[in-house]
Amino acid sequence: MTPEEFDKLLTHLDADREQAGVLYNHLHERLVNYFRFKGLTSPEDAADETFDRVGVKLGHGEEVREIEGYSFGVARIIVLEQQRKQARKLAALNVVKYIHSFTHHPDERVFILMRRCLSQLPTKDRDLIAEYFVEASGDDLTRLRLELAEKMEVTLNTLRLRIHRLRLKLESCFLAAMRLLE
Repeated sequence: MTPEEFDKLLTHLDADREQAGVLYNHLHERLVNYFRFKGLTSPEDAADETFDRVGVKLGHGEEVREIEGYSFGVARIIVLEQQRKQARKLAALNVVKYIHSFTHHPDERVFILMRRCLSQLPTKDRDLIAEYFVEASGDDLTRLRLELAEKMEVTLNTLRLRIHRLRLKLESCFLAAMRLLE
């Protein structure tokens, strides 16, 4: 948030600068309590993010009649974003834990099942997975995935969606096969 956007935020709180500061601190405290109640890991950062977003909107000319209500509307969006992010992390962690529980003591059967599930995919899908999950990081990985999407003549989001669907197929196959081993 720029200094001008911050000024607009304070002006929306109150015309008197000192009173606006008091109201800002009070609203910040209420937002922190709201985020704490919703279980966010960093409620102070979330409150700051709320003010940043509100300030940017005001700076771009957004008409806001009631700043407190608007701020809590933005706060609800931030809570939803954080909950989705935490759910994705938890789902990924659960998959890793599940696979780790079988691979903690390396068992050739696990690798055989993985190979079997991969072999059930069409060749083009196996090749796509191999190209998508190359050993690279950061900008190199992003560049490689963009090139892959261009080569396939699809958008990066379409590529990600295809990979996601392939991973779901593989995971389903693998989990079904693991249940048979138990």
